[in-house]
Amino acid sequence: MKKSSTAPMVETLTLRCLLCLVVTACGLRVEDEHGEDDVEPDVADQGCEEGSCPIACGDRTCIGSLGIGRCVDDKCSPTPIECVIESSPEGNCTEVCASRGFFCVENGCEGATAFGYPGTEIEAISVCGESTPDVKAAVERIEGPCDAPLVFSGEGSFALYQCCCDHPDY
Repeated sequence: MKKSSTAPMVETLTLRCLLCLVVTACGLRVEDEHGEDDVEPDVADQGCEEGSCPIACGDRTCIGSLGIGRCVDDKCSPTPIECVIESSPEGNCTEVCASRGFFCVENGCEGATAFGYPGTEIEAISVCGESTPDVKAAVERIEGPCDAPLVFSGEGSFALYQCCCDHPDY
């Protein structure tokens, strides 16, 4: 069978097109052989809806733990912060957020004030904040007031918690 002389050219063009698709999807800028941009200037804004971008507000990343957070009107929405274990001095989400310079947002993280991690403390710490489907399915969303106590033993308890917090300046 005679090998086509166009096969290497087709492979090269296919790889270049694939590279362009990857680069465009990532919002990177690449110059072609004439020194002109191959990527439109607003590629980084694709996927953003009016006033809301899932990626960032300026240079701040808005997506936090569990994949929660968005940029809305140039401000990051509330996100779950740091994992709180039983030995933490704070007893509720108001205290947790305040101790870190934030404020608690009741039901502000996709309808939850906090997220409870089941299992042992060691198991919960090893996955705290991950955004995998398994972790998201295992974590319980807790609705209600920010001053509700974080319960670490007995019925309705969790190994650790993440509270929904927001920062006054961003």
